[in-house]
Amino acid sequence: MRTFSVISMLCVALCCLSGCIALLELGEVAELGAGVEAGELGTLTITNPELIAEEISSVKLSGAGDLSIIKNGQVSRFAEVIGEDRIQMSSGKIIKLPGPLYTVDEDVFVRRSPFNNSGNVISGEHYAAGRLVIVNDEINGWYEVMLPDHQFGFVPVSTLSIIHANHIVANYHQGLSHKGFREGVDYIINKSFTHQAGSKNMIVNITYHDGSFDEQSSVRINSIATDNGYRSTPSFFSKYYYIDNLGSQLELGNLTYILKLKLANYADYLLIGNYSCKIRLNQYQADMLTSDFTYMLNLINLKTGTIEKSMAKTIHGNGWTDDQARNDALEAFYQIVAQNKF
Repeated sequence: MRTFSVISMLCVALCCLSGCIALLELGEVAELGAGVEAGELGTLTITNPELIAEEISSVKLSGAGDLSIIKNGQVSRFAEVIGEDRIQMSSGKIIKLPGPLYTVDEDVFVRRSPFNNSGNVISGEHYAAGRLVIVNDEINGWYEVMLPDHQFGFVPVSTLSIIHANHIVANYHQGLSHKGFREGVDYIINKSFTHQAGSKNMIVNITYHDGSFDEQSSVRINSIATDNGYRSTPSFFSKYYYIDNLGSQLELGNLTYILKLKLANYADYLLIGNYSCKIRLNQYQADMLTSDFTYMLNLINLKTGTIEKSMAKTIHGNGWTDDQARNDALEAFYQIVAQNKF
């Protein structure tokens, strides 16, 4: 889903259509009204995507992950995509969207219902490649998208893609990235989290299977670590850490990378992992979906590079929609982590 932030706070940031952005800069969340609330880790969470269904079509995404609009005939950048459902304003303010950002891969007509016939096309609703849209749900191979009049239409799943921020930047800089440690690159953003004697200090880092950061799971597992007595942080590495795929080396306890990043100056342990999730039809109940959720989680000793604990398994979740099936497996994953003391 796009969000009222991509435009009403974002487009507004450029177009000055209201005083919303000024309030955002001041952090006066309560005055923003319905649809905006304070989120975790100091972010602002947009809970009502309907407010930007019309305006989102004017937002453009660059190859470097920048979001911009045309203002006075010029391209005006107002934010950067930093996660599937996160954008960062030029001012530094982080906005959490109601769901992932999607982009149109190929020209497509929007249909009234999830069926592919010409009489089902909604007049005037033609999405060109590159357009950003809001996805509400997935139904039998079709994405339900929100239209400007707050109604819904349908496009084939094959015509849209979730925007993966780190892959955008990686592709944009593909000639520059060495896929390894680069001298002079700042891979750490949370330098205030330094090692404290007498505490069990931990960095938590969970990614999707493609290597991009999963903030939600990192935050959840970080809370489990806190419950287990650790002083921990789920926000530590910069976007360049993901671009250069350093996580694949740290998951193995590569001491060379640990030493180069000087991670022992920040923590005793790194709890690092990734997961993938595939959706299929439930084999027992035809109208339900099942998610095959495969995860790997390693506890790395940052002094020695030793993998002190490792968890890897495929579990399953069920639901009536993709999201329900995926979230069912995610919740089971969190419970397994909580039950396994580390």
